[in-house]
Amino acid sequence: DVYAGDMYAPVNGGKQYTPAFEKIEYNKTSKNDRWKMPFYQKAWHKIVSYMDEGDKVVEVPLVKSNWNIEYNDVWVPYTIGKGFYARVEERDALVRLPKDDASYGYETKALSSPGKRTNAGKLANLATTDGSITLDLSTVDNDGAHFLVGNPYMAYLDMEAFLTANSSVLANKYWTIDNGKVIVGTPDVVGTTGEWPDAQTTGYIAPMQAFFVESKDYNPGTTKADGETTEAKTVTFKASMTAAAATAKGMDTKSFSAVNPVLTLTATSKQGQSRAAVVQKSDASNQYEADKDAVALLDSEIDAPMAYTVAGSYAAAVNAIHDYKNVPLGVYAKDGEEVELSIEGASQLVSPLYLYDAVTRSTTPIDGDSFTLNLTGSSHGRYFLTTDEGIKAEGDIRIYSPADGQLIIASTPSDRLKQVQVYDLNGRMVESRQNVGTATCQLYVPGGIYIVRVQSEQGEAQAKLKIK
Repeated sequence: DVYAGDMYAPVNGGKQYTPAFEKIEYNKTSKNDRWKMPFYQKAWHKIVSYMDEGDKVVEVPLVKSNWNIEYNDVWVPYTIGKGFYARVEERDALVRLPKDDASYGYETKALSSPGKRTNAGKLANLATTDGSITLDLSTVDNDGAHFLVGNPYMAYLDMEAFLTANSSVLANKYWTIDNGKVIVGTPDVVGTTGEWPDAQTTGYIAPMQAFFVESKDYNPGTTKADGETTEAKTVTFKASMTAAAATAKGMDTKSFSAVNPVLTLTATSKQGQSRAAVVQKSDASNQYEADKDAVALLDSEIDAPMAYTVAGSYAAAVNAIHDYKNVPLGVYAKDGEEVELSIEGASQLVSPLYLYDAVTRSTTPIDGDSFTLNLTGSSHGRYFLTTDEGIKAEGDIRIYSPADGQLIIASTPSDRLKQVQVYDLNGRMVESRQNVGTATCQLYVPGGIYIVRVQSEQGEAQAKLKIK
């Protein structure tokens, strides 16, 4: 039995050096204090509660597409295979598990308990010959499409073996948060031995590390815009999926890049760094494809700016495309933050690559293998990657939502927008722009599912889209 209440350590030094197998309990003589040495814990897409300093239980409403604020409900269980999020402020901590507390109170006032901790202080004894664990995905933090799970073993989890064994339920991709960066592992990247995305090229999850997985039937490009699934789903962990150490494996990077050129976008500021990738493949399309692309998962606690490109109508951390035909790119960043966006790998492409700026209506060649762009704050709907330096003859309208409440409509440099109309699912018009006269248009609407109809000088487009 492990609960959120087990996340504590001595106030003095913040590190638990108790010898192995000796009891660790939260009491007045243990020199633990939940306010002087607080562990902040958050839930993703889930209603939670926490207790304030006045011993009042506060309910936190559901927050879509982001992490909820800090909570400290000591009776939240950490079941085997479930992932969770915890942090401390401006210091290092060493936490020992399991704890031996038979019950938990919150300072002077006790919270109601779901039951006694009959297995407190005990290590898990899996009653299976192959060390397997079956996890019901409905019991973990999720948005119906993405699930926060964790490596339950004291060994590395081979993600190729894990995703293959659970291929009937999970898409072949995963996300981790490492040193303030969201890192994606996908079929286009995992298995190569190159520089991106850092340590995840080996395709292993560290012991006890949490990670996100995606439901196989999730496809945000369909009319099921919320992407939520209702069917019962389980995943299985097996001891045979583990390895004593993470080792590089897979194909040679140079041969991989020659056939499938990889463009790397790196957003850097004083707060940190993040990367996104665009992989050009002959069997890919420029729309979102669940088996090739990975959406960008955002965390409000991550200070580093986040780079992305657009796959169909969704911001993507990994984007497999057929060609560089009006591919939007952008950056999430704090207001006023100075961000350096570098684009690397253009020399691998057969055709020259250009950066189009919809504000200045200018096209800049991305010469050499590295190109740098300086930005201030977030940038959505302004920049596009293209292999056409001149004016394009055909229209190509993109409709997407890169940030909460924000709707971007973008066409090609030569195709100005004429009319944009936004309807809710009841057919009520919630926004309308006439005689736009530019290649891009930004709108702000409340969160929900909308029908967007666009007319330009060269064509028309319609999309059903979820705005967070």
